[in-house]
Amino acid sequence: MPFPARATRTVTVMDRIAVIGCGGSGKTVLARRLGDRLGLPVIHLDELYYDDSWNPTAMDDFADLQRDLVRTDQWIIEGNYAATLPNRLSAQHAAPGQRSDHGARPVPARSPPDEPPTGGPVV
Repeated sequence: MPFPARATRTVTVMDRIAVIGCGGSGKTVLARRLGDRLGLPVIHLDELYYDDSWNPTAMDDFADLQRDLVRTDQWIIEGNYAATLPNRLSAQHAAPGQRSDHGARPVPARSPPDEPPTGGPVV
């Protein structure tokens, strides 16, 4: 007796992921694991914001750097920096959030405020 036909699954690959959350919630670990699994480059905002002596980058320069980064085709960017969050969220496909109990909580991709929610992909 032949086996029944297998159902095919559609897999959506997200090329731009913003990982955001509270300090110590596991953003870096999650970003690294996603990067390894999906083969995407991981960008750690703390590494961009601070130099080797822990001096911060001017916020305007930091924002410009992020705007350039999000124009690329593939990335996982992890970090908070609320002042520049719109730059990342406007270009991302999904934003895995972090809960304070260290469990990941998917956050759907954002729609512009004047459009209805897309129900976009979640991680």
